[in-house]
Amino acid sequence: MITTSLVIYLAMILVAAVALLILIVKTSGKHRRVKPLSGLGFVMIVAGIVLAGDPILGYGLMAIGILITIVSILKVNKLRSRKGSF
Repeated sequence: MITTSLVIYLAMILVAAVALLILIVKTSGKHRRVKPLSGLGFVMIVAGIVLAGDPILGYGLMAIGILITIVSILKVNKLRSRKGSF
């Protein structure tokens, strides 16, 4: 039986995976590395998945991790557009 919390959990995992994939694609250049902010976001997402037994804590950590990762992606894109290289 599919419950609402299962659907929310799966949707958050999917969003986290997409955010991580975008992060990997954006930082996969020769001299680029994953920024500390992105690493923190990834750690928060994994911690949210591990601690999903408590829904408030698990979903909260995953949401914060996703937001941090999105902010990091936007920050990388903004810095890259200032330099003029895509």
